[in-house]
Amino acid sequence: MNGVIIYFAAVIIVAFLALFVKEVRPDFGLCVTLAGVLFLFYGIFPRISLLIGDIRSFSETSGFRDDYIAAVLKIIGITYLCEFASDICADTGEVSLSKQVETLGKITVAYIALPIVEDVFSLILDLLR
Repeated sequence: MNGVIIYFAAVIIVAFLALFVKEVRPDFGLCVTLAGVLFLFYGIFPRISLLIGDIRSFSETSGFRDDYIAAVLKIIGITYLCEFASDICADTGEVSLSKQVETLGKITVAYIALPIVEDVFSLILDLLR
């Protein structure tokens, strides 16, 4: 828990630093913000690997198919990456590009989830027969 607090405190400091830098040199403000994001990702990656390990151990004990777990992990990853890219586009003033990234993410998630949805409907139809 203390590690998380340190990263969030550092990000808040970077945010205020970026505000100050944007007033003096607007072109460097985005660079400071991106440096803060990279620092935060550095702290997130170990937690992501722990989360993936927990999900894998859950999938082994639960009996779910591996392709379902893989699809869920892909969906989670795509969602976070699209949100990150969309936020960066919005921060740089490219709001229309930001919306297009969100749309691309939604379509990709729907495409990845389609086999799972088909299996669920097939199961429902089998139960109704």
